[in-house]
Amino acid sequence: MTNELTFTTADFAALVGCTPRHLQQLARDGIIPKAARGRWSAASVTAYCAYLQSDARRGPADFQAERARLTRAQADLAEANLAQRQGELLARGDVDAAVVGAFARVRARLLAIPSKAAPLVAGQTTAEAGETIRQAIHEALRELSETSVSDLTRADAGGDG
Repeated sequence: MTNELTFTTADFAALVGCTPRHLQQLARDGIIPKAARGRWSAASVTAYCAYLQSDARRGPADFQAERARLTRAQADLAEANLAQRQGELLARGDVDAAVVGAFARVRARLLAIPSKAAPLVAGQTTAEAGETIRQAIHEALRELSETSVSDLTRADAGGDG
């Protein structure tokens, strides 16, 4: 037996932060050498470090990084669910319906301006007619700016909108 420092499998696993089973698999795969049955040498430590540094072996499947990514995703999902329950986040279908409703309301209100303004501008000068039409447009825009998403979703649900 040599005077070289060796480690037991349990000690080596604790030293490098993995399981004894993982070390045994790496030895079977020829990635790290054993000093003797159940013993690991400094060369084993060096080989294990080289294994960890190898991009080809390690790749994107690093367990700790993937676990952290999963934990972040679960936390994000929980936050989104809470925000939705608190009314701070809308479902995509509701947003789509609200946007479609908003554009329909804008279209209808703008198309109503000529029939509303026409009787008012009859007999007016061009400048007066322009001001009347401008006021009708501002009134329509003011009404539209006071519309909320909840107004639009109530209107889609058959409310008074």
